Amino acid sequence: MTAPNPQDLTIAPRETPYGSPLHANLEKMPPTLIFVGTDEGLFDDSVRLADRIKNAGGSVTLEIGEGMIHIYPLFNFLPEAKTALEIAGRFLRERFET
Repeated sequence: MTAPNPQDLTIAPRETPYGSPLHANLEKMPPTLIFVGTDEGLFDDSVRLADRIKNAGGSVTLEIGEGMIHIYPLFNFLPEAKTALEIAGRFLRERFET
């Protein structure tokens, strides 16, 4: 058996939590860190998701990379990616260090 193709919306229509977290119950979300670039297709959805988590009583940090593209934190040659990694490390340390 193979895993479903995430691009196949017949398996997970966009209007369902499996197709988009915007349609999920977000009341019990753990602290969440979202990175999004202003020049990517998921910018508006990322902002909406952060708002939905906050409105559900959750803790969310939205980091917006001005002029950045999708998954910009993975491009280690970008100074913004280095900054994003530092932010992610700090976020995790603050929650998991004992």
